[in-house]
Formats: sequence, C-alpha cells, structure tokens
Amino acid sequence: MSVLLTKDKLVYEISKCRDAKGVAQTGDINVKLVPGRNDIDLFILCTNIPSQKERERIYSIFVKQYSECTMNVCNGGKWGCGDILVIEGIEIMPMYFTIEEMKTYEEINLVFLFIMTMNWTL
Repeated sequence: MSVLLTKDKLVYEISKCRDAKGVAQTGDINVKLVPGRNDIDLFILCTNIPSQKERERIYSIFVKQYSECTMNVCNGGKWGCGDILVIEGIEIMPMYFTIEEMKTYEEINLVFLFIMTMNWTL
C-alpha cells in the first residue's frame, strides 16, 4: 500500500474520533516524497485531545504499514500533542490541538480558518 493511501486511511480513522472536528495537511500535496527528506504533517483540531490509548488503537490498524511509531514526540505548545509514524521511510506526524489551544496560535489558525470557511468538517 502506498504511503499516500495509508495516510488517507489514517486520516479517515482519526476523523472517526468523537472529539476530532477537522483534519488538515500542510505542504505541497503534489511533491514527490523522498524518504528521509520529506514528511507529512497532519493538524487535527479537537474538542479534547484523544488519549494515548485511543491514538494507539487507531495506529494499531496500520501496524503492518509502519516501521516505527513514536508516541508523544511533542506534548502541547506550538506543535500540539504529536506522534510520528514512519511509513515507507516517510514520517507522518499527526498533531492534535484543542479548539482552545488554536485560539493562541495565529500561524496555525489560518489553516483551520480555511477548513472551516470551506465547510470541510468531519
């Protein structure tokens, strides 16, 4: 399974979380992904951050696709609560933010403002 297909399925599974309200991907979606050079950042806007147990449950669905899963790479602040899954040498980093946290991070607010403007909700 390709890294992009796996990423899309991961986004779908994350979007099924009760507290997930929106998912955005940053960067050029058409770039040729090169292991060790490119990554995929996913910003997940939530009413509450899913527990580590819930995130591990989601990631376990993809255990055959990833070679590494690191939990809580970041835990709050500018990068939210973030995990990394390495799929085909590409790091995919879901970063979870609460709606309240987003009110304090202007540079990320633009991403979610666009999503909400386009009515791209989950």
